[in-house]
Amino acid sequence: MDKNKLAHRIYDFLNGHDALPDHAPYGTSVKEVEESLSIASDVDRMMKDIDDVCRTFDSYSEYADTAKPLLLALEKVKADLSRRMVGDTGYEVKRAIHIGDKEIIFAVDMNADKGLYYLVCNATRNELFEQFTDGSGSGDYLEMMKEFIDRVGGQIESVRSEQEQINLPDTIFTAEHCCPNDYRQSIDGKVVAIRADVLRPEYRRGDNQLVLVAGGFGNVNFL
Repeated sequence: MDKNKLAHRIYDFLNGHDALPDHAPYGTSVKEVEESLSIASDVDRMMKDIDDVCRTFDSYSEYADTAKPLLLALEKVKADLSRRMVGDTGYEVKRAIHIGDKEIIFAVDMNADKGLYYLVCNATRNELFEQFTDGSGSGDYLEMMKEFIDRVGGQIESVRSEQEQINLPDTIFTAEHCCPNDYRQSIDGKVVAIRADVLRPEYRRGDNQLVLVAGGFGNVNFL
């Protein structure tokens, strides 16, 4: 899809239908509209603006000739934005399981070079970026699905081994096990319990809930 052409059509449509009292013309440039096509919330806003304009139309034919093609194109843009891709490749993530310190990815690109349609890799991410490593590709779906399952199994065993080495009860701490904080006292230097439901399922254990608060800026040390 040519986003520049679509941006021009959206810009012209919305600026050409500014009769609604609560609908001001788009004062942004075509370039800004094009950039908004990469942001899901902005796409939703544009679809709502177009829908508001459609309410002023006197006939279905006017809607079908002008607004409907734009809304269909924006639906496709929205669907594309919801797809998770492996970096800047053509592989779309179809299965993903996060166990322990890795997320195992099964991705598909039916246009991949050399017939390597199926990809299995590991993924790690933080607040800034996502990294994909240890990729293995093949045109054999069953081979790659087995690779995916084997990697997930390996992560399960790794986490299980860590827990067995700790050798502590897996009891979950709840409010009844803790002294309530009245928020008037500092918790700096104190041990606090994190709610279990904010942890991934494999880490919902008492030994993973306890942290030592160090400083007043959200710094914690896991015990």
